[in-house]
Amino acid sequence: MVSQPIPIDEKYHMSSLEQSMRVLLYFKTDKPTASLEELHNALGINKAQLTRMLRTFESMDFIVREGNDYRLGVRVLELGKAFLGAMSLLDAAKAGMERLATLTRHTVSVAILDGLEIVYVAIEQGRREVGIQTEVGGRHLAHATALGKVLLASLPEEEVRAMYKDRPLARLTHRTIASFDELLDCLAQVRRSGYAIDDEERGIGIRCIAAPIQDHQGRTIAAVSVAAPIFHLSLDLIEERAQLVCSVALEISGRMGLVVRS
Repeated sequence: MVSQPIPIDEKYHMSSLEQSMRVLLYFKTDKPTASLEELHNALGINKAQLTRMLRTFESMDFIVREGNDYRLGVRVLELGKAFLGAMSLLDAAKAGMERLATLTRHTVSVAILDGLEIVYVAIEQGRREVGIQTEVGGRHLAHATALGKVLLASLPEEEVRAMYKDRPLARLTHRTIASFDELLDCLAQVRRSGYAIDDEERGIGIRCIAAPIQDHQGRTIAAVSVAAPIFHLSLDLIEERAQLVCSVALEISGRMGLVVRS
């Protein structure tokens, strides 16, 4: 089933981008190739503009030219694989997130790393903490969040050093990690314990615990967390909640194909 286009305010509409996407969408299973003439006749885009689009797509491996015909390139397959990967992650995480939110009554989130930021890809609101977390698609600085620390800890130290070279660590609260050496020490601790804590580092009054989600090859691909006001997630609850988060992270990892050995 093909989803219907979402209406868009005209001020946000880019006709050139829409035309470019129409070129890619023209290729289908029953129509894998097309010539410039055919695309021009079918889409009504003038040949000069169409040629520029095709050459650009070709330079990025979205389109491959074979004689007078064009077909989709391997980069389109990568996008499809990325979409399927995200869908399988969300499907794998759903049950565990719901159970964790029910058990703790905290807000449960799953996030991935994008450069120096985390991006939330799923959120399950806890009964106590409705609205405590950001929305799906929201971003936060990795070094200031438990989710981000877990994801950074999965990377080799030299890669983390390269990422933060000449990049000062923004301080969001008086408790935020503000030096790179302190961040490295924190990431080493995360590797030892298997989970990370954000103790009012992203926002005053909020505490968070996160653990890694791994794929079938043991690579950390995301992280899952619980977040709550400090009066609901007191320091004496950290160890208990961390065990629950780690257990759910391991369950999700198993659904992603990780072989869990007892």
